[in-house]
Amino acid sequence: MLEVPTLRLLAVLALVWLLHGCAAARVIPVGHFPSIDPPLKTIALAPNSGIFADIIGIELAGRGYTIVDTGATLALLVLMQKTQDDLFNPEVMARFKEHGIDAVLVVQKTDGKDGLPQTVQIRLHSTEPVADVSGVDWTNSWIRRGMLESAQEIAAAMSQEAPSAEPLPAQKQ
Repeated sequence: MLEVPTLRLLAVLALVWLLHGCAAARVIPVGHFPSIDPPLKTIALAPNSGIFADIIGIELAGRGYTIVDTGATLALLVLMQKTQDDLFNPEVMARFKEHGIDAVLVVQKTDGKDGLPQTVQIRLHSTEPVADVSGVDWTNSWIRRGMLESAQEIAAAMSQEAPSAEPLPAQKQ
């Protein structure tokens, strides 16, 4: 039979293993997308993706991407006399490309009962050629993450999966 200190050690190790497994949020890349040449630099956020897309956009901007926020994307659609339903119309995507937009990011978020993000689906669509180029499915964990932490994890995963932008220049000190 095992001694009491050994049992305590096993119990502590089991608890640490259990908490570590439950604490981690899951970020799952969706599909295997071919690389695009030239790499994506400017990403428009789909207007119906909401404030959470803007938070992810801020995080992606910190990783070297140029982001067109949801309001500016909607303004472009209005200038084209199009609606959000026309977003993936080839004519709209061609006009986005003319405005220097390389891709459109679509974010669908489902909140849990506590109001925090529970699941998030992200898809990145290239403007030329018009195609899906990347995607991430994110699931919150037992130790709940708020919008900012979720956006940081998602942006980190997106910047690894999507053809990346130019790295940010080193700051002089």
